Amino acid sequence: KKVASNDIVYVEIVGHSTKVVTLDGEYISKNNIRFWKEKLSASFFYQVHSSFIANIKYITKYERDMLTLNDKYKVPVAYRTQTEFRRYFMKYNGGR
Repeated sequence: KKVASNDIVYVEIVGHSTKVVTLDGEYISKNNIRFWKEKLSASFFYQVHSSFIANIKYITKYERDMLTLNDKYKVPVAYRTQTEFRRYFMKYNGGR
């Protein structure tokens, strides 16, 4: 199934598969996180954890170690990524 990148909320590694969560549902892919990181290289995707790539357009709540996407999905932000991601997120939001 083809999915528009704008519709992807986040990508998560689950075992040996990848769960792709979209606005319309969830899909399972056999591709690894590296594949998705390359495919989703647009400026609004960020690998916030070794197992998660989040679409920052869908962040509805931002805490230092956790993102809420679309008011319902919780995605962790790895400790080693927190400072860099905060800078990126602030720049994306115009410094707000």
